Amino acid sequence: MPGAVFAEPTSQTTTQSPARNGLPPPNWRNVAVGVGLHLLLFAGVIASAFIAMRLISLPPTNVTVVWLPAGIAVVALRGRIGLGGVPTLFLAHWAVIALANNYDFLGWRPLSLIMAAANTAGPALGAWIWNRWVKQEPFEEPFDFLRFVFGVAFLPSLLTAWVIPTVIVSTGHLPGATLVDVVQRISSITFSSSLGVFLVAPIALGRWEPLPPAPLSLRWSTNLANLGLALAIAILGFHLSLVGLYLAIPYALAASVICGVRGLGLGLFVFILYGLLETSFGEGMFASPQQTPLTNLVEMAAAALCLGVPAHFAGLTLRRLRRQQNELEQIVADRTQDLRASEESYRLATDLGSVGVYRWENGTVHPAMNQELRKQLRHIVRPGRLHWPRVWRHLHPEDRPHAREILRDILRNRSDVFCVDARMRLRTGEWKWFQTRGRVLQRDARNRPVRLVGTVGDIDQERSRVLALTAARDQANARTQAKDAFLANISHEIRTPMHAMLGFTRVLEGTELSPKQAECVQAISSSGGLLLELVNDLLDLSRIEAGVIALDPQVTALEPLVRESVQLFEEAATTKQLRLRSSVDPDLPSYLELDRTRLRQVISNLVSNAVKFTVHGSVEVRVSGKPLTSGPRRAAGQSWLLRLEVLDTGIGIDPRHISRLFHPFAQADATISRRFGGTGLGLALSRRLCELMGGTITVSSLPGTGSAFSASFRATSAAAPAGSSADGSAVEQAPPRGLRILVVEDDRLNRRLAEMLLQKLGHHPHFAFNGLLALEKLEEEGFDLVLMDLKMPELDGIETTQRIRAAEKAGPPGRHVPIIALTANAGQDERKRCLDAGMDEYLTKPLDLSAFTQTLLAIRDRFGFSSQS
Repeated sequence: MPGAVFAEPTSQTTTQSPARNGLPPPNWRNVAVGVGLHLLLFAGVIASAFIAMRLISLPPTNVTVVWLPAGIAVVALRGRIGLGGVPTLFLAHWAVIALANNYDFLGWRPLSLIMAAANTAGPALGAWIWNRWVKQEPFEEPFDFLRFVFGVAFLPSLLTAWVIPTVIVSTGHLPGATLVDVVQRISSITFSSSLGVFLVAPIALGRWEPLPPAPLSLRWSTNLANLGLALAIAILGFHLSLVGLYLAIPYALAASVICGVRGLGLGLFVFILYGLLETSFGEGMFASPQQTPLTNLVEMAAAALCLGVPAHFAGLTLRRLRRQQNELEQIVADRTQDLRASEESYRLATDLGSVGVYRWENGTVHPAMNQELRKQLRHIVRPGRLHWPRVWRHLHPEDRPHAREILRDILRNRSDVFCVDARMRLRTGEWKWFQTRGRVLQRDARNRPVRLVGTVGDIDQERSRVLALTAARDQANARTQAKDAFLANISHEIRTPMHAMLGFTRVLEGTELSPKQAECVQAISSSGGLLLELVNDLLDLSRIEAGVIALDPQVTALEPLVRESVQLFEEAATTKQLRLRSSVDPDLPSYLELDRTRLRQVISNLVSNAVKFTVHGSVEVRVSGKPLTSGPRRAAGQSWLLRLEVLDTGIGIDPRHISRLFHPFAQADATISRRFGGTGLGLALSRRLCELMGGTITVSSLPGTGSAFSASFRATSAAAPAGSSADGSAVEQAPPRGLRILVVEDDRLNRRLAEMLLQKLGHHPHFAFNGLLALEKLEEEGFDLVLMDLKMPELDGIETTQRIRAAEKAGPPGRHVPIIALTANAGQDERKRCLDAGMDEYLTKPLDLSAFTQTLLAIRDRFGFSSQS
C-alpha cells in the first residue's frame, strides 16, 4: 500500500500470543459478522450504482436521476457498521468508477480517486451530521425529519456535488461545456444524491407499524395496495391529468397512518421514481422539447423533493397527532377507570362508616350520606336537601353558642376551616354526638362564603370513650393526690413523735450512761434512723411516680461528699470485718453543680446494700467520669458524665433475678428478705434518682462472686465557692453562739427538746405556742432567728411568715429577721411553699444538729446576727 512503512523483523523479535500481550482472544463470530457487513456494503453500493447508471441515467456521462448508493451508504454508516465503514465505502466507489470506465482497478488515476473520495465524503458527512445533530429518530417526529432532509440528505450532497462535474469537464468527457452546463450537472448530482438518501433511508430505517396496529396478513395486503395506489396516482398525474399530482399529499397522509413510515417511503419511492423515469425518457409534464434532457431531469428532481418532503412531513405530523390522540385517549380511559374506582371506594367508605359528605353552593346543600347516618338523621336530612332550621332546632342548647361563634367567624372571614362537635336530638329523643368538619372553597366579592365542602360523622362512641378516659384520668389523679396527701400526713404524724424520740435520744447520748443504758439508747437511735430512712424512701418514690420531685443543683465538693457518705458505713463494715474503701478520679473537677442530697442518697443506698450482702471481703466505691463537651477539663461550665461504681465480694445475684432488682418492693428472691431484711425500695429509688439526673444504674453479678453496681449521672463543673479550701472541703468555721431564737411550736415535747438542744449549742431559746403569740413576741422583743413550725392552731406558719414580712416592709428599711421552717412535712412542694411565703431556709424533723449548724452559718453569711457572741 502506498505510504505505508513496514519494519523488518530482527533475530531478537519473537512472536507472542495474545494471552501474553494481555489481550483477550478474538471473538471470531463478531469478526465474521463484521466482515460480512462490510462485504454487504461493498456489494450493495456497486449493485445500486449500476442499477442507477443503467436504468435511470442520461448519456454520455451516465448522470443518474436517483443516486441510490448515497442512501445505502448513509444507512450503513448510521447503522451497525458506523463510520468505520468509510474505507469500505471508498473502495466500493473506486470499484464503481473502474468498472464503469473499464479502468485497471489497481491503476494510478488521481481524478478517479478524487471522484471516489467525493462520493464517499457526502454519505460520511451525512452520517456524522445525523449522529451529532439529529438526536432522535427522524422518522417519528416531524421537525427531526426536517433536520434529516436538510442536514443529512441535502447539505452533504450540495457540498460535494461540484467535485464530479469538475472532474468530468477536466477530462474532456463534455467537450464545449459551458458554465450553465456545469451548474446543471451540479444541480442534477445534488438532487440525485439527496433523493437517494431521502428515498432509501425511510424505507430502510422507518417503522412498519400502522395506527392502530393491524395483523401481519392485513399489513401485507395494505402495503401492496399502497404501492398500487402510488403507481396509479403517478400514471394519472404524468399522463392523464395534473389532478393526480394534487392527490399526492392526501395519499401521503393516508399512507403514513395506514402503512407506517416505511409504507409511505415505498409509495413515494414508486411515485418519484416513475416520474423521473418518464422524464428521462422524454415523457410527462416535465419533458419539454425546448429544454435539454438534463434540464428536464433537474426540474423533475427538484419537483420530486418539493413534493416528497411536504408529503412526508404532513404524514409524520398526522401520524404524531394520531399517536398523541391515542395516548390522550388512553390517559382519559385510565383516569376514568381511576375515577370510577375512587367513586366506588368513596361509596364503600360512606356505606361502611358513619360519615357523610356534603357540598354547599350558593345556599343549596347537597348531602351524600350512608344509609345508617341518613337513618339516624332522617328527620333532619331529606334526599337532596339539608334543612338548616331543622338542624339548629335539634342542636343541644349548650352547644349552640359554640356553633354560633364558629359560624360567625366563617361569615366574617376570620377562618376558612371549621370543626364543630355538637349533640343532636334524634327521633327517639336521645342525644347523640356528631362532628362536622368543613372548609370554605370560594368567597364572593364581599368575602361571603359561596362554596364549601365538609363531612359529618357519628362520634358518639368516641366521645363516650373520651369521657370515660377523662373520668378515669381524673379518678387516677384524685387517687394519686389522695395517696400523696395520705403519705404526707403519715409522714408528718410519724416525724413529729420521731423528732422528739430521736432528739431526746441524742440528749441521752450526751449524758453519763451505764453500758447497758448506752446500748439501749444506741438501739433506739439505730431503729429510729431505719424507720426515718424507710419513711423518706416511701415519700421520695411516691413523688417520683407522681412526677412532682425536682432536683436542687448546688455547687458541691465531690470528693468530701463521697468520702463522708461512705464513712457513715464504716462502723457496720468494721463490725463485719470488711474493708471499705473509696476513691475519686483526680482528673475530675473538684467542684460540680449537682443535687448533693440525691447523690448522697444514691451512694448511701448502694453502699448500704453492698455492706449488708457482703459476709467477708471488701466493698469498694470508685467515682470516675468523662467530659461531654470540648474545652479545658477543669474549666467551669463543662458538662460531665460521672460514673459511680460500688464493687463488693458478697453473695452475688442470680442473672435470672437481676431484672427484678429495680422494681419497688422487690428483691432477688424471698430468701433474701428473710435472711437480710429490707423493703426492696433502695435500688428502685436510686435508679429513678439517677434517671432524673440524666443517667441510670446497671448491675453485673454472679452468685458467689460478688456484684458490681454502676450508677451514671450528669453534672456541670463549677468554680470553687468562697470559703472553700484547695482540696474541695469547706474551711472549718466556728458556729454562731448566744443567739436569741424564737421557737414557734405547738407540741410540748418538741418545745422541750428544742430548748435542750439549743441550750446545748449555746443559744437562748424563747417559745410561742402559735403564730399569733409569735407576732406579739416579735413586736415586743427582738430576735436573731425564728424557728417556725407549719401546722399550728390559730395561725399556721405560712400565714405567720407572710404577716411578719408584710410588717417588715411597712416598717423601717433594712429590717429582716431570718426565719427557718422546721416542720415534719418533708415534701418538695412544701419547701417551695415555705420559701415563697418569705422563709429563708427549710429544715425537716427530726432536727439534724449538723444540718442546723450549717444552716446557721449560711444565715449568718447572708444576714449576720446582731447578738452573736
